[in-house]
This record gives sequence, structure tokens and C-alpha cells, in this order.
Amino acid sequence: MSEYCYLVHEVENYGDSHVILAIFKDKIKAEKYCELQEQLDDDDYYNFYVTEEVFKDDSFDMNTKVSSY
Repeated sequence: MSEYCYLVHEVENYGDSHVILAIFKDKIKAEKYCELQEQLDDDDYYNFYVTEEVFKDDSFDMNTKVSSY
């Protein structure tokens, strides 16, 4: 399995809203999904884009503790 995933984001053009719509293992599928969402957005109220992220499974320490100073 690849160590990357592809997130499809939706943001309002004139607001603060941000949502992750979908997560894909394949970049081409993520981009196609993004393209379809753009076609569905008739009034161009939202912007859609894809980001590539690395899975954090190997870098996250399950024994991490939080403490005050």
C-alpha cells in the first residue's frame, strides 16, 4: 500500500467553510472526483482542490503524554 492519500477539499469562495469531502488512495480518482464536484457546483460558490498527505501511522507514538509546565 502507498504511504500517501489524496484529500478532496471543498472551500467557500467568500467564507470560512472548509470540508474534506473524500479521501482516495489514487491521485487520478481524487482529481476526477474534484472535477465532477466542480461541474455540480452551478453557481461557482465553492472551490475544490486535491492535496497529497502522508499517512501518520508510522510517525505517531501511541505512548505520547501531555503534561503542564
